[in-house]
Formats: sequence, structure tokens, C-alpha cells
Amino acid sequence: MRMTSPCRRCGVPLGVSRNQRWMDNGTIVFSRDPTHRMVLLESENLDGIFELLEELVERPIEKQVIEGKSMATREFLKPLARWRGGWLAYLMSYRPAREYIADLSRVMGYGSVELLEVSPRFRRAERMTLRVRDVYSLPLVCGDFKGAAETVEGGTSRVDYLLEKDGSYRITAYRVSEEPPPSAENPIIYANRPGDIGWVRCRSCGVPEEVAGLKWDLRRGVIADGATGRRMAIFGPAGIERVFMELEREMGRPVDRLVEEAQRRHALTFLESGEVLESVGRLRKVLGMRGLGYLEDLEATSGAVSLRIANPCLRPLLIGFLEAAFEVALRRRPRLSWETAPDGDLILEMR
Repeated sequence: MRMTSPCRRCGVPLGVSRNQRWMDNGTIVFSRDPTHRMVLLESENLDGIFELLEELVERPIEKQVIEGKSMATREFLKPLARWRGGWLAYLMSYRPAREYIADLSRVMGYGSVELLEVSPRFRRAERMTLRVRDVYSLPLVCGDFKGAAETVEGGTSRVDYLLEKDGSYRITAYRVSEEPPPSAENPIIYANRPGDIGWVRCRSCGVPEEVAGLKWDLRRGVIADGATGRRMAIFGPAGIERVFMELEREMGRPVDRLVEEAQRRHALTFLESGEVLESVGRLRKVLGMRGLGYLEDLEATSGAVSLRIANPCLRPLLIGFLEAAFEVALRRRPRLSWETAPDGDLILEMR
């Protein structure tokens, strides 16, 4: 069955349950490589955060977003490197491969993606063009496309995009050098401690019932939260981590605090009182469904709240999100402090 086919019991596309596993320790992993983390996040947050970061650093960051995402994509696609020299151009000439790209993009929430051109065909491609409608994040899709072209076809690529009259984007990757782009210096490794969320799962495909509450518009490639209507997407957190690393390299200083503040400001535009902080169990599932980590402990007194989160990823985004959630609940901005424990846990305190 095609990955867009729905589960007969819960309706979630089979491409989601086949390729991702929601673990009881607050992580989502890629089924064929459990060391590869995934997240399910409100995708409109991403471009909003990038825009706020541009305001805070007072410069465009699109180049850094594309470069960081392409680096993570190359890392993920390394096993395909031995098939360079025309493999992609040859494969993409066939209808099943085109359908695979389109179906994968739709079930993951990336938008409607169509491969328009591979040139030359049946040989090592020098130029490839996509058309994307309802794109979840234009710079992240550009980074994915750049990284994929560089991994499979070799050399270094440049990506350009053009906004069409119908609102779609035409994205083209050109090989501009035979030299490969710089490799990532430090691998991104996430903690993987046990947890006991205890998901209630679909008896047919195995996804948590919270995931079954999402709505897929497969024609447009859009995932929406069934309760809030917010758009969501499934992707690897390493790509966003690499974006932040690329920003640090360009600016010559850490950007964690800037990312936290951008996330806090953006989350305040959509969070509602009580939406996240109804209970420890509720917050544990909010974080776990998104693959952000496992809430081990939450202690609240009259003057402070402390949290301990195992297996965290995208720490600046996680911290900014939690700060905004408590700000909405308390109706004032809390004083925040945090540290990373020796075992990798994230410990936060808000007063």
C-alpha cells in the first residue's frame, strides 16, 4: 500500500507509522535508524522564529538556514553516497520515484512537491527543479534539496527559488563546483534514557492516539492540529540544530539566548492559558508527542516551578516554549534559570 493510504482504524497515513516510532521516553525515532531523532512541531513557528531572529541580529539569516539544513541532510543521506554519478537522475525519470517524493512530502506535512526537471537525464544531473505548493518552510525545503543534490550527485550546489503567479515556488539546484561542501565537524548526539509515558496506541498502526487526533490534507501536504488548527510537520531536529550552529559560526558568538527569546515571543502569539499546563501528565504528553523529551519531574511551590526533562532536543526552542507557557499561565514573565545535568537532562527553574 502507498504511504498516503490511511490506517483502517485511526486514519493516520501509513507513511507516518511506517517511518516514525513514538517512544515512551519522549522521543520520536526514524524506524530504519533509531539513532536518528525526529520531531513533530508547529511548522509556522519555524519561519516566525527565523524572522524574529533576523530582527534580533539585524541581518538576513536565510543563507545560514539553508546551509545548516543542507549539512544535516547530507549527514542523514550519507549511506546513499556510494550511488553517486547519475543515480538520482536515472531514478527520478521513473514515475514511482516521482510519486515517492510527492507522497513523502505530503504525509510529512512539507507541502505539495513535484519534480519538474532533471538535466541531463540518465546521466549525472547538473540541474534539478522542484515545484512546491503550500510549503511548510521555504528555506528549510531549499536546504533539504541542496543537501540531497550534493550527497547523491556530488560537488557543491547552489539553490535559487522563484515565486510563481499561482503562489507556488520553483526551486532549482545547480552544481557550481566539483569540490564537496565542508563536512560537519561535530556529530549531533542525543541522550536516550528510558521513560514511561505509556501511550495509548492505535491497535492497527501503533501511533499514539494524540497523533491520530491530527488532520492530514494530503492534497496540499498539510498537517493540522485537530484542536487548534495550527499547521505541523515532521522533520529531523538535527537540521534546526545545524542552523543554529551555522548562525553561531557566522556571528562569532552563541545564539541560544536569542533563539530562546525569539521562540518565547512567537509562542506568546498563539498559546492560550491552561493549554499546556493542565497537569504533569498533560505536559509530558505535549512534549513527548512532539519528540522534544521526557518530563521526569515537575515541582511547584508558591513561588517557583522546577522541571527536569530527559532526552531533550532543540533546547533553545524547548526553553523558550516552556517560558512562554508559564508566562501565559502566570500572567507575568517568570525569571528563568536552567542548566544541563551531567546525564544530559535539562533542569529549569522559573520564579
